[in-house]
Amino acid sequence: MELSFKNRRRLVAAKIAARQSLPPIPDKASLMRPFIEYKTRLTSFWHSLNTPQRLYLTPTLLVILMFFADIDFGFSTLALLSIMVVVGLCLEFWPKFLRLWDSLIGKTLILTFYAILANFALASSGGLVNEVTGVSSDALPYSHNIALVLHVPSWFILTTMLSLLSISLLMPVYLIFLLILKPFGIHGLWHPPHYKYVFSTALIRYVWVWILLAVIATYAGKVGFINQTTPFVGHVIEGFTEDHDDLPGTDISPQDVASDDKTNSTDEYIAQISRDSEQPLTEEQEAAIRISIEENKKLADELSKNSEGLLQLMKFLVASFVYHFEADSYSRCEHTKDVRVVELNDYEILTIKQDAKSDVYYTFAVIACKSPGIGQN
Repeated sequence: MELSFKNRRRLVAAKIAARQSLPPIPDKASLMRPFIEYKTRLTSFWHSLNTPQRLYLTPTLLVILMFFADIDFGFSTLALLSIMVVVGLCLEFWPKFLRLWDSLIGKTLILTFYAILANFALASSGGLVNEVTGVSSDALPYSHNIALVLHVPSWFILTTMLSLLSISLLMPVYLIFLLILKPFGIHGLWHPPHYKYVFSTALIRYVWVWILLAVIATYAGKVGFINQTTPFVGHVIEGFTEDHDDLPGTDISPQDVASDDKTNSTDEYIAQISRDSEQPLTEEQEAAIRISIEENKKLADELSKNSEGLLQLMKFLVASFVYHFEADSYSRCEHTKDVRVVELNDYEILTIKQDAKSDVYYTFAVIACKSPGIGQN
């Protein structure tokens, strides 16, 4: 049946009205517009950062992402991420170091700092030679140099730790200055004009410097590069391995449980804590204390074993160098064929003999020089 002209007009009008009432179908470009704008802003922000800032920001974002994603990351993960921060610190502070070196005052400060460290390194290496051989290191100059070379890793780590500690102590002062100068339109000190986000960068750098300090100190202590003989920080390692007379309260630390001489058993230790506390300990608290004691004992034993092991290796290398390179097989002084000698003066010689029972596999002894030139007696 054909529709009348009037009905056809009504049908067309209804279709037009229905078409206008429907929302327009968005195209692909309009859907992607917010993401494109966000990507543009993110790209602009990323390009506004310099290379050190990117190296600081990347591990920070990774740590935040792993934290909120509930991803278990340990100390080793922080150590790996810290490598990027180390590269950023080197790129940022090396030009400032060169600028400081070019000035007379800066060169004086740097040389004074390294002269002090070199003096400590010479003294500690001389003490190592004396501890191994039993004589002054002045009589063994080449062995003294070898001992100094063996101390280089420890002193490199120590210098790094002191530098990071200095930065950590000075960084809050720098942050306060930035906050004070910000109302005056000064957004940065010692930075080029195009350097952006000065305060945020300094804050992130400050946090990562403390993380770096903890990472270096932990791994250096575990490996043994920092031990009881290391200046400035040796007493820290010594505190982890020495006996302590005072029995603490509820605070458990590696120092308190490093040895069983003062605390005969874990039960006696827990009983002492229970007597010192106002309320009796529950079973859960006792179990937690036992676990803490065992973990701290393992940590103290590991630190002591590693530090003593590396120190023993250094002693063996020094003793081996003295025997094979600095000592002589022949001498004007009378000696047996199975020993090597170093002439200390006209009347004394140092004898070195291989001995598997010794800790360093060599024994050292100072004897009188029996020479025809000065008489047999």
